[in-house]
Amino acid sequence: MEFVEGWRLSDLDDATRAGIDGRALAVHGADVFMRQVLVTGRYHADLHPANMFVTPDGRICYLDFGIMGVTRPDQREAIAQVLAATVYGDADRALTYSAQLGLIVPAEKHLHVRHRV
Repeated sequence: MEFVEGWRLSDLDDATRAGIDGRALAVHGADVFMRQVLVTGRYHADLHPANMFVTPDGRICYLDFGIMGVTRPDQREAIAQVLAATVYGDADRALTYSAQLGLIVPAEKHLHVRHRV
């Protein structure tokens, strides 16, 4: 254990006043988490404001590693495909790869997506 100086995510007003860029921090946080899930296959599975600090130099510090998750290579591929399907608005692709992850959406529950022209 060690002392970490910084602000909880719920106290970002103080961090902002100290010069921390909240938008850059959010982008970095998303990148770090996706790297954990999709590249290393191990991730902090209990992320909430009390388990994350922002340090004075703008780094993210995870606390309390009591709950960790692991993803296999096939799961990482399926997660990446679901994310890509979300970006491209491809509902069929999202449903196919979600099913590989164990999420089955009954046919009567499928949403019909309409694209604006």
